[in-house]
Amino acid sequence: MVEELEKSIKIQPHSVDVLVSEWMGYCLLYESMLTSVLYARDRWLKPGGAILPDTATMFVAGFGKGATSLPFWEDVYGFDMSSIGKEILEDTARIPIVDVIEERDLVTQPALLQSFDLATMKPDEVDFTATATLEPTEAETEARLCHGVVLWFDTGFTDRFCKENPTVLSTSPYTPPTHWAQTVLTFQEPISLAPATVLSGDDRRGAVGTKECPASSIQLRVSVARASEHRSIDVSLEATGVSSKGQKRRWPAVSYHGITDQSCFHVKFKRPLAIAKDNKVFNDKEHNGVLEVANSMVEELEKSIKIQPHSVDVLVSEWMGYCLLYESMLTSVLYARDRWLKPGGAILPDTATMFVAGFGKGATSLPFWEDVYGFDMSSIGKEILEDTARIPIVDVIEERDLVTQPALLQSFDLAAMKQDEVDFTATATLEPTEAETEARLCHGVVLWFDTGFTDRFCKENPTVLSTSPYTPPTHWAQTVLTFQEPISVAPATVLSGDDRLGAVGTKECPASSIQLRVSVARASEHRSIDVSLEATGVSSKGQKRRWPVHIFNL
Repeated sequence: MVEELEKSIKIQPHSVDVLVSEWMGYCLLYESMLTSVLYARDRWLKPGGAILPDTATMFVAGFGKGATSLPFWEDVYGFDMSSIGKEILEDTARIPIVDVIEERDLVTQPALLQSFDLATMKPDEVDFTATATLEPTEAETEARLCHGVVLWFDTGFTDRFCKENPTVLSTSPYTPPTHWAQTVLTFQEPISLAPATVLSGDDRRGAVGTKECPASSIQLRVSVARASEHRSIDVSLEATGVSSKGQKRRWPAVSYHGITDQSCFHVKFKRPLAIAKDNKVFNDKEHNGVLEVANSMVEELEKSIKIQPHSVDVLVSEWMGYCLLYESMLTSVLYARDRWLKPGGAILPDTATMFVAGFGKGATSLPFWEDVYGFDMSSIGKEILEDTARIPIVDVIEERDLVTQPALLQSFDLAAMKQDEVDFTATATLEPTEAETEARLCHGVVLWFDTGFTDRFCKENPTVLSTSPYTPPTHWAQTVLTFQEPISVAPATVLSGDDRLGAVGTKECPASSIQLRVSVARASEHRSIDVSLEATGVSSKGQKRRWPVHIFNL
């Protein structure tokens, strides 16, 4: 650690010419090392020495419905699950979320929140309280709901120390996304907002910030302070809506420190029952007694209510987790099926299928680190990639970044499978995409799943819910498993006739396919899974090279 550096090496005080550090964290200050950088500056930097970056600026803007998960839940493959979406949105109002927000989803103009001059600031100025006023985007012609605020930062390499090439590293929604993304703080209650020009002359009645009386601006008071937990921060947010006539409404300050199915309402069932352990999505008042709610784990349900064995007509559950089985409730669903579903009764979804494909450099952070606003930081990128080879990553992978064709890994028939079949070992062969005309590096594999509402139980409208890179992204995203060493691959048609020398999977001898052996097993930790991945590269001449088995805990 910087503060303990002199235990191992000696540096003369105030003898350093240039101090450079990538100290920034999410929301600029979460897990940041700014205080350590200031310690090093005060301890070793020469008078007039350069500190890079030398400025940091935080910005804030309001975001609308498009930046939330509400649109997804309003139409989940034909099912209206908006009540679940609203509950999830209420949950996110308790914690900050790191996510990439698109410019089109902002409903206010950006405002400056706080500036730091790293050459002169004091360590106790890292904690701050600041105010900002959010104005609706001028292009708006009607009121829109502001669901919360998004924070981002710029860091400057200014002409104070970079006279020849001053530059700015921005994490703004108006620039290409970075791994810092933006930080989202959701209001407890959305605020209706419209430009004063739209509201002028209107005699609006009602509470400020409602549909009847939209605010023409939102005044914010934001406090950021280092928390007792190492490198964490506490953020306090207070919002005040101001109408075009000057009336105000203040919402309570929020402190941030630092997710069953609706389909039964479309059919008249004799006894619709929702089982939701510690979940507020369903309540008797909301549905006027139409729905019976049991706040219980499935396995303990009969402690609170009685259900006749094999008396249930339809069993519906959104049980899927990341990588299909992480934190999934599949075993609970199968328990309920075996205990209560009638012979021939419907289980929805009734199929689940896992797929796998290889991904290339574009799906990693390497391209970002190779050109960080003019700086080559590829050594950092390679180190980060080595770290990701130790853990599975949940991320959205784009189709263009796949370097192999997809392959089926495992299929589940929920109507017939046994509970011990949740754990499995399967093999798959990855073939390079036929369009490739040269070798490409495969950095690892990406897993996703489809769940099917097949014509076995949905004769009129069978459908598939897909989390594939070939379809619009969902909140499940995909699961990324990174190889310890990338494997060079190329179609056999590109390699045919060549006399290749070297180890299979290298630049000298690309593999024409990758044989995978994947095991997924429930871990000892509740609802976690262990994934074992073994890869074997096969050349166009049939030579093979096997890499050591790699274990991932998700």
